[in-house]
Amino acid sequence: MLIATLETAGYVVDAVGSGDAALTLFQSDPHFDLLVTDIVMPGELQGTNLARAIRETHPDLPMIFMSGYAAESTVHGNGLRPDDIRLMKPVPRDDLLNAVARALKPASEPG
Repeated sequence: MLIATLETAGYVVDAVGSGDAALTLFQSDPHFDLLVTDIVMPGELQGTNLARAIRETHPDLPMIFMSGYAAESTVHGNGLRPDDIRLMKPVPRDDLLNAVARALKPASEPG
């Protein structure tokens, strides 16, 4: 549903099944505008560690983190930044699209 929602809204989506695959994809072509990731997912590399790895070379890439568990999105020291967008699943369509638009808005534009 997430992919379909974003593609229907006109976004180009590269979807993968794990944090490991996401990092491999990013390293092969780091020209992404946004990372949307779950905090807990298959593979060795979880969402927050994926973010840390990407931020080593692209510290300004906007990121949206999703979780089905409230505690995951508020744990201190988990690698999330105060300006990272956090969404609780299930994410309503409008909330997702608003979050993506907010994340992609240039820093110079008012919030």
